[in-house]
Parts: sequence; C-alpha cells; structure tokens
Amino acid sequence: MKTTFLILSAFFIGAIPFSVLTGYILLNKDIRTYGDGNPGAGNAWIAGGWISGIPGTILDFSKGFFPAFIAIHKFNLTGWELVAVALAPVLGHAFSPFLKFKGGKAVAATFGMWTALDSLRDPLTLAIFIGIIFALQSEDSWSVIMGMFFFLLYLSLKKVDIYITSICIGNIIILLMKHHYFMKRGMRLRPYIKRFFM
Repeated sequence: MKTTFLILSAFFIGAIPFSVLTGYILLNKDIRTYGDGNPGAGNAWIAGGWISGIPGTILDFSKGFFPAFIAIHKFNLTGWELVAVALAPVLGHAFSPFLKFKGGKAVAATFGMWTALDSLRDPLTLAIFIGIIFALQSEDSWSVIMGMFFFLLYLSLKKVDIYITSICIGNIIILLMKHHYFMKRGMRLRPYIKRFFM
C-alpha cells in the first residue's frame, strides 16, 4: 500500500505542468505556442527567457528529484520498488494526464531523478555525455538519446546493480517515446565537423 501510494504520488507530481503554469502566471503566455510546442522547461526559456525559464527548470527538475529522494531517505525504498518510484515522475512529466497525455520531453525531470539517486556524480556524467554529442551535432533529441546510451554504458562499466541499470533502461525508453519524432530529422553535424571530414 505504501509503495503504491508513493508511485501514484510521484506520477501525479511529475504530471503537474509546472513550466506551462509558470508561463501563464509570469508571462500570461502559453509556452506551448513557442518552439516545438513542448510544455517543458525548454520552451519556458524560449517564451520568456530567464523569467520563466529558471523557475520552470527548477520545478521540472524538482519533480524528478523529490519523489526519488523521499523514497530513499524517508522510506528506505530499494530494489524494484525504488525503480518504480524513481521512474514514475519522469513518466508523469512525459505523459501528463493534465495535458491529455501530451507532456514534456522529460529531460529536466530525468536530471532531477538521477541527482536524487547519486548526488551530483552521475547527473554530471550524463550532462557531459549529452554535451559532447551536442558539440558534434545540433539536434537536441539525438544528443539526449545518445547521451543516455553512453550513460548506460558508463553505469555498466561501474557495475551498478540491476535496479539502477533498470532505472536507466526505463528512462531511455521513456525518452525515446518522447524524442523519436524529432530524431526522424536525422543528426545535423556542426559545420566544423563537416569540414573535418571534407
């Protein structure tokens, strides 16, 4: 019962469209009319710069962070129970019932969740992988997905337990479901990379 409550709570916390709400409250704008129509922190930055971008990012990060943090440090969850609670807010953000299941890309929530699981080391490693891919090509979705696969390889080399590995695999599946449309456009190599191969 306790675990079910935590999973459902985490999902619905993740489903709250904080970036959309900050857009309405701080800008009187619907951020989904900007950029790629995504209701996440990225379009909060596009719609209003730091005014809505900073609070949108912090809130979307927090929805991934606090459910996993509370599950670990308050309820001492481990194993498959922790896997479910950790992934629930990321899933909720990606497929929010408050937005007719058209949620955000779940990047900020992903970083929040991994910060709760391993302080700063793993999310910084993930950020480095994504940053390297983004330095080579400019399609955000490819950077996120390829960065996540390198992160999975990194976790495998660390020989983490099956539960952490399962969280990463589940995270990748959720992100693929949200990013596959944008990945269809293919990778767009940076001009200096193209010149290198010419």
